[in-house]
Amino acid sequence: MSEKLLQEDATVQQDKWATGMSGRNVGVQPMNLLDIIKKDAEFRGQNGKAPELLPFPAESLVELLGNLHVKAVDLQKTIKLVGNNPVLKDREKAQKSLEAILRKAELIKRIIKLISKDVDNFVVDKEKK
Repeated sequence: MSEKLLQEDATVQQDKWATGMSGRNVGVQPMNLLDIIKKDAEFRGQNGKAPELLPFPAESLVELLGNLHVKAVDLQKTIKLVGNNPVLKDREKAQKSLEAILRKAELIKRIIKLISKDVDNFVVDKEKK
């Protein structure tokens, strides 16, 4: 049996995602009341207001609109690939049909952007007591 020390035994175990050996090397900062008030003012200035809540099914509108936009872009890419097909080079009627589809897909993207602006402005007012 060998008596020599293995290389991996010489390494110190540590948390590789934390700072330092123990991960607890962050020092304590003394704070007074004025420091706390300053931090509160910074918080309120940047993002202190919570976003408006939307009623139940409306919270998925942003995700749905994003999916629609991605699908419209995918449609445009596919139609452009179809247009590059050598079979369609001499067929003007097919080329015009593809161009019409591309224009309509662009229109769909514009409508999605307009709807997204409406969703951004959609607010449910709080009840007045």
